[in-house]
Amino acid sequence: MLFVYTFYFLWFYKPLCAQPPSLKEKIDRYLQKCSANTNIPGFSVAVVHHDTVLLSKGYGKTSEGQPVTGTTPFAIASLSKGFTAMSVLQLVDSGLIDLDKPVIRYIPDLKINDLRAGSITVRQLLNQTSGLSDKNFPELALSNQPSSLNESLTRWASASLTDAPGKKFHYHNPNYQLLALLVERISKQKFSDYLQQHIFDPLKMQHTGEYANTTAFYEHLSPGHIYFSGKPVAMKDPEWFINGAAGITSTSDDLAHWLALHVSQGDFQNTQLLSKESFATMHARPVEPRSTYGMGWFVNDENWYHSGILWTYSAEEIILVKEGYGIVLLFNGGINAYTDYYSFLSGVLQIINDEEPNVPSFPWWMLPLLVDVLFIAAILLSIPKIFRTRQWYQLYQQNPFWKSLVNFSMRLIPLLIVISIPLIITALSGRVLNTYRIFLMAPDIIIGLALYALLQLIIIFTRAIYLIRHSRQQ
Repeated sequence: MLFVYTFYFLWFYKPLCAQPPSLKEKIDRYLQKCSANTNIPGFSVAVVHHDTVLLSKGYGKTSEGQPVTGTTPFAIASLSKGFTAMSVLQLVDSGLIDLDKPVIRYIPDLKINDLRAGSITVRQLLNQTSGLSDKNFPELALSNQPSSLNESLTRWASASLTDAPGKKFHYHNPNYQLLALLVERISKQKFSDYLQQHIFDPLKMQHTGEYANTTAFYEHLSPGHIYFSGKPVAMKDPEWFINGAAGITSTSDDLAHWLALHVSQGDFQNTQLLSKESFATMHARPVEPRSTYGMGWFVNDENWYHSGILWTYSAEEIILVKEGYGIVLLFNGGINAYTDYYSFLSGVLQIINDEEPNVPSFPWWMLPLLVDVLFIAAILLSIPKIFRTRQWYQLYQQNPFWKSLVNFSMRLIPLLIVISIPLIITALSGRVLNTYRIFLMAPDIIIGLALYALLQLIIIFTRAIYLIRHSRQQ
């Protein structure tokens, strides 16, 4: 009888005896919900606390239909800059590089079409304060992409500085391409080989590699995804030279070791890969000019952060300095108008702070559908106006000329927007992109806007022709 009572007690009151979910379980459950409510085909996460890996797991599938796991490789994009910065600082520790010496001291064949370039220091390249920027050297818009760091030197002859060295922060990938070349020249090793020997191998990052361009890493990587009307479409990134700035592919299992290294201030399993002094330098904000970019990381007193974005892959990474947590999220979807990758990281941070995370509840397809419906409606409403020129002319005769002129001008606005998209992107982000890369960011929006702009031009043309013919008849 005692056994029976005990059984009933445990059965009916087991919720009272159940252990609350662990931090790992909370994060896992949150990301499972995110995976079920998002248009991202697949992603993986690593969360570490000091030297303990709390979670390394994949969600969803690759473009080839394979389940994502902790060993699935992803392109980590600009998270690569942290590795490049560390390789330079290792050579500083060895006494082979002085951060405050001009970079041409180490790369004497570097020729930049600006007399001020001779004073660019290694530190300024690391802090992205070299004076170089996309505006004066639009490497993302260049049609011919080099295949090696030495070959990339020839491009610099056409570059000039936007500002004097050390005067202003400009996020510019070629700064880190030059740093990768610096590592090659000083170490006498190929940059990828240096990373393998001095960072990847000591950190036991067995599924991590560094490549010169996007073509090379797709030999080891499934295609990622762009988005059309919010739906993922598998494809490879456009050809782009990414050595030093965005060329690493890795896994959440491997990056857990990278995070642990940073949480422990440069030490991994009792091996110091970087001196305490250089580690502090990496994560220090520059004094002049003041910015939040250290060396390969955006930094403040509470955390070190970096994101990475390609056209088909993206990544988010953060170190919570005081709490001793490191988090990285890798996605096989790239830059687009509808997906907020940071929201995933934000939710994990809320859980760590013992807060309720914001799980996406708004259907992912709702906003793309709304945008598409608006474009389709605008296009369908415009088409009949092409064939109603006579009715328009009757109104034209009744209205003052200025009103018709305003109407014509308003119809040119969509075309002006299409033409101005590159300028708008540059004004907002400082980046200069070619037309194809802009199209891949939001193909449905670009197509819809372009069709609408074309219809407005046709309306203007047909009405102008009607006016000319009618005036001749008179």
